[in-house]
Amino acid sequence: MVKLKHRHLASALSAYEDENSSSSSELCSATYAPNVTLIALWLRHKSECRSISDILLDARTDNLPGVTAGILPDQFTITNKSAALAAMRKGPSK
Repeated sequence: MVKLKHRHLASALSAYEDENSSSSSELCSATYAPNVTLIALWLRHKSECRSISDILLDARTDNLPGVTAGILPDQFTITNKSAALAAMRKGPSK
């Protein structure tokens, strides 16, 4: 178990684990990966991509394939990683 600095976090985690204890196969089937955001994808491939300001401009104008707008103003979710990454590298197809 990870050693936590704050006791209240450790006790809350312990209580959560006790309530939700199950076999690892059940846990894996119920665990989902979070959506990848545009910024996270850009940070991973920053050296090979255009500037973030150009990419955000394209995303805001719905001109970036593989990306959808999120709930917050500048929150974008990747729906097609390969299409989004290609557009982030060379620019959107006109």
